[in-house]
Amino acid sequence: MFSFKKKITEQEVAASFVLFSFRGARDYWPKVKKNIQKGFQKISFNDERKAQLDLALAIIAQEMQAVENLFPQEQAERINRWVLNIINTKEDGEYSYKTTFRYYVKFKKELGNISSGGDPLSVIPGLLLENWLGQDIRNYTLKIKDRQTDILDPLLLSVASGVLSCFLGYFKGIKEQYKIVQT
Repeated sequence: MFSFKKKITEQEVAASFVLFSFRGARDYWPKVKKNIQKGFQKISFNDERKAQLDLALAIIAQEMQAVENLFPQEQAERINRWVLNIINTKEDGEYSYKTTFRYYVKFKKELGNISSGGDPLSVIPGLLLENWLGQDIRNYTLKIKDRQTDILDPLLLSVASGVLSCFLGYFKGIKEQYKIVQT
């Protein structure tokens, strides 16, 4: 038996994904903030709009990695270019583009360094925490033998990882439901 999938363009997929990410970040933000502040009372978010934006960008960067595993290389590159073009708006475009690209590049670097101790799974959650906390991130790094390290508190890192894991699988679902065609 034949199954026919509805067609959707790469641009439409990218746009729906960006919308999904921003809506998800906006809708999930109150719960994220509450859970983080419940476990880490000293954490405050001075700019909640930026914190939500940072969450959306981390979701986007994380899922862009999946695109490369799910689609042929040329198609994956086109979809990811569409995503980056769509987030490059007048209001937050430069910040959004640079932040997402930074997440993406650092993840790739850690992925390439796995054999020498790279940790790609902690990169995006760690950078998200860095964006949320700014200089205060030093208050959430481990001390070993009375020396401050750059190692983030594992509990806080796991909270950020858990938040991001709620948004995994968007492109996998799209691929299963639609035939994605070039724009």
